[in-house]
Amino acid sequence: MKPKCILVLAFVLNLMLVDCSLAQTNQPASILFRTQIPDILDSIDRGLTNKDAAAVVARFSSNAIITATIVEGQRTDKTKNDTDSYRRSLEAGFQSFSDCQFARKDVAIQIAADGRTATSSSVLTETFRFDGKIKQAVTKESATFEMIEGKILLTAMNSEVTIE
Repeated sequence: MKPKCILVLAFVLNLMLVDCSLAQTNQPASILFRTQIPDILDSIDRGLTNKDAAAVVARFSSNAIITATIVEGQRTDKTKNDTDSYRRSLEAGFQSFSDCQFARKDVAIQIAADGRTATSSSVLTETFRFDGKIKQAVTKESATFEMIEGKILLTAMNSEVTIE
């Protein structure tokens, strides 16, 4: 082998060793990837399906802001919650509903250039029984995610809900 090839090979092997040692240090991740956001949305949906408010907010930052505009017939309500009050609202609401089914579609995800934040938009269709009647809610949802101390957390969510 020529001396230049040996030098290049040694350099490449050294880079590989450094890369492997960094991967094993358990350092917190500093950037997020598009493929990670659907996992978070799926965990939220599983929490909703199981009526588990703690599971729904498990990937929320402690100071997340959750806003919603809810339209049912002629009535429109606007809400604004932090993570804790949203969890309590879910717990109370889960007691009033039964036969809940959820389906999320049209998920679009964008990662910021710095890799530290992401946004998603999706449509969530919920079918449920309330006061003995089957109802359907269609929610246009947008969420913001941020890398905080090595974890991807939801920091804001806005929902436009129409109940039929």
